[in-house]
Amino acid sequence: MTALLNVAPVFAATTQVVTITATPATTAGILNFTITYISDTYLKLDWGFAPGTTDIMIRAKYGEYPDDIPDVFTAPTDGYLVYYGNGITADDTSMDFDDNPGYLFYKAWGQNADGTWQVATSTGAEESRVMQLIAIIILAAIVSYFSLRSSNILLGLAASMPWIILIVYTRANPIAGLDTGSFGDELVLYMCWIFAIMMPLIAIVRKNREKAYFGDNGGTVEWGETRKLERGERKRQPSTFDNSAYRSRVRAALRRKA
Repeated sequence: MTALLNVAPVFAATTQVVTITATPATTAGILNFTITYISDTYLKLDWGFAPGTTDIMIRAKYGEYPDDIPDVFTAPTDGYLVYYGNGITADDTSMDFDDNPGYLFYKAWGQNADGTWQVATSTGAEESRVMQLIAIIILAAIVSYFSLRSSNILLGLAASMPWIILIVYTRANPIAGLDTGSFGDELVLYMCWIFAIMMPLIAIVRKNREKAYFGDNGGTVEWGETRKLERGERKRQPSTFDNSAYRSRVRAALRRKA
């Protein structure tokens, strides 16, 4: 009994290999990166910092985004430098949409405390308001042109939509040189409403005119087709007057005359 109580357990030696893999963060260290259009020569940039990010670099490039960096030890160099530091806002007044129409692309990199860069980025882009305005006007003109060449009511309704979009756009982005509420601004507003209302009305009137000339199952002017409607093209309706009724009316007229 004494021998058994004094026995000390002996454990075999064990070895376990533990592998720890470090995975870099895949999210950018810049939060809520936003671009606010002020004018064609002034854009305002705002952002926030994620934990671990000490500085930020923002670069911009016309036509495409600045190139990504290959690794965390390479500083961004593509495009032109907009901002570098630890602030939360910046003004880009070096850009000029008058000289460089089209999109301007921004990309932001976060920098860690040890000087390494974050590969994941935040991006944004902005376009000249003048170019957007021109694009909407061209779209409205093209759709309206095809609507005027057709009697399709749905196409007429579709043609009115770009004019309504133009109204909304010019309310949010006043045309340069035209103050909101000025005579020129009101003229643009009224013209847009006229086109928006007239496009479907013209299609309805033209459809009714075709129906009067050709009948319910007669000819029509297809989408994109130009056709002049002449009265000689009116579809001849079948006669519902029979010979017996005609003879009866003639005999009745002769009796009244006698």
